Formats: sequence, C-alpha cells, structure tokens
Amino acid sequence: MSISYGNRLAIRGYIFVLPALAIMVAFVLAPFLVGLWQSLFTGFAQNLRYVGIQNYVAIFTSERFWNSLVVTVVFTIVSSGLSGLVGFLAANWLIRRGVRFGRLFTSLIFLPYVVTPAIATLVWQYMFDRRFGILNAILNSVGIDGVAWLGTPVMAFLSLVAVQIWFTVGYNMVVFSSGLQAIPSDYYESAAIDGASERQQTWQITLPLIVPTLVLVLVLSLLAGFVNSFVIAQILTNGGPFRATEVLMLLIYKTAFEGFDIPKANALSLIMFSMLFTTSYYLQRWQDRVYYGLY
Repeated sequence: MSISYGNRLAIRGYIFVLPALAIMVAFVLAPFLVGLWQSLFTGFAQNLRYVGIQNYVAIFTSERFWNSLVVTVVFTIVSSGLSGLVGFLAANWLIRRGVRFGRLFTSLIFLPYVVTPAIATLVWQYMFDRRFGILNAILNSVGIDGVAWLGTPVMAFLSLVAVQIWFTVGYNMVVFSSGLQAIPSDYYESAAIDGASERQQTWQITLPLIVPTLVLVLVLSLLAGFVNSFVIAQILTNGGPFRATEVLMLLIYKTAFEGFDIPKANALSLIMFSMLFTTSYYLQRWQDRVYYGLY
C-alpha cells in the first residue's frame, strides 16, 4: 500500500519531533508522575506507607505553609512590580530619548543577571553585615547608626527584595527594550502631530502594544519570585528571622533535606507547580483578550 505525499510529510515531522518529545517525557512528564505518586506516601527510602491525600491535608492545615506562601506571594509582587516598573521606565527612556552611551548603560545594568546568583548573594551577605558591611560603613561615615539589615523581619524581607530587584531589573529592561523597538515610530509621530503628550502616547500607544512583552516579564518574574528566590533566601537569611523570609521553595528544601520528608516535599512542589501553571494560564488568557481581542 502506497503512502500519500501528505502522510509522508507528517511521518517525517513526527520523526523530527520524536527526540524532543522523548526528552520531555523522560525529564518532565516522568518525574512529574513519580512525584505525584510519591506524594501519596509517607516515610523515607524503603519505609514508605500509602496515606492518600493526608500529606496535602497536613500542608493546607499547616501555619508554616501559609506563612511561606504569604511571604512568597508578597515577595514576588513587590520585587516583580518594582523591577518591572524600573525596567520599563529605563527601557522607555533609552529607546524614546536615544540616550548617549545607551549601550554602555544597558550593559552595566544587565551585568548582575549574568553573575552566578550564589556568588553574588554571598557578596551581598558581606555588604549587609552589621559590623563590617560596606552599607553600614557608608551610613556611619555620614553620622547615621548602622542598620541590622538581616536582623529584623521587616529589614530582612526588604533586603531580599532589594537583591532580587538588583538581579532582575536589567533583564526586564532588555526584554522591554525589544518590545518597544518593535513599535513603529510612525505611531508616535502621528500622535505628536495630533497633539498627544508623551504621557498620553505612553498610555495609548506604548502600553497596549507591549502587552505580550508585559505578560512575558510577568511570567518570568513569577518564576523568579517562586523558584529563583531560593538561593537568595537560603544564603542571606536561611528563612529567618522568625521565618519572615522563608519562601516556599526554601520550605520545600528544608522539608526534603532537613526533615527527610520527601513525600511531603513532593506534595509541596506539586502545589507550587499548580499555582504557577494556573497563574501563567490566566495571564495568557488576559493577553489574548486584551491584545488579540479573543474570548
């Protein structure tokens, strides 16, 4: 039996996709299913006992989980909001104004993103040191008493936010710059001829046309707030003081490798994945509705 030309093309397409599909199944789908299955047990190593959804019940009735969730959500909203706002303003300033040495400025502000997070966070830890840190040395030089940057819940949380913004603002600026450069300059010229101010051009032209870029930044910031914050929180404060900086990813790490409760850690990971997936899905729906006019 001969195979039609269209079917041969389809078979070739499936053959080319097969390696990537195999990698996805082996390294994404299979671990997900194993983690889901293990989350229904309790115990360690070979001493596992099936308990159904008791791990999930224990998590949702745990004050520590809700504290970590609130810390993570607030941390993500504050750091992502400030980083995204500063990144957008910097990108808009560079693109619209045509600033001299703009490439040099972009390189300098993007530099923290390419630095190894663990090494950079260790440097920040020394900078935040109350007795020998450079930040308090600067304050003391102008007659201001040193601050316990990592010694109180509020200051420790704000310190983590500051480091996160330092890490991500350059990347957000570069992403927004790409979105802004894709907007035709004719739109702004026409708006200026009609008498629109620069602020009106930003609200009526720039923001509606960079909705896909904005969604991309929000999704990446969401991942950074939930996942990448682990390195900053573990090195700077290890979740303290009084668990004021114990983000959800750090709680998962402590549950797995300090409490040796792998099944509960799997359950926590699946809960976090569900929240990230749901939020990303609704951000995509919002983009389709606002930018493409769908739904």
